[in-house]
Amino acid sequence: MRRDDPSVPYAGYWTKFARETDFHFNYETQQTTWFSGLPGLWVQDAACQSGVAPIYDRTRERLGVSDSGIVVARRTLLEAVRAHRDKGVAPAGVNNPDLFMVRAVSLQLAPEEAWSDAGRAHMTARLGAGFGYVP
Repeated sequence: MRRDDPSVPYAGYWTKFARETDFHFNYETQQTTWFSGLPGLWVQDAACQSGVAPIYDRTRERLGVSDSGIVVARRTLLEAVRAHRDKGVAPAGVNNPDLFMVRAVSLQLAPEEAWSDAGRAHMTARLGAGFGYVP
């Protein structure tokens, strides 16, 4: 797949951390800083997920309480597919890829602080910017 191919969805928004670049694995960093040798948790997740087989019999899967995030994500995807199929409604990100410029963070806030306000700058991903920390 060519990332500059206009027929590829979000071709201009692909991360540089991909299978083709070995997710920027660094052996020295693996020995001294990060156990995985990858620069961040989301990169580790992406590396693990990219090797998953595309087809799996989900009827044999047994999800538990700790898998609630997976359940919510699948429901959201299925609802989006049904809305598109039945009503022609495209998911919001189709025409506005900036909606995906969000990242997970861990913050310690005072009780009176709203996470949505205090964390906004930290949760906003920016193209070409680093992860906001130095390994």
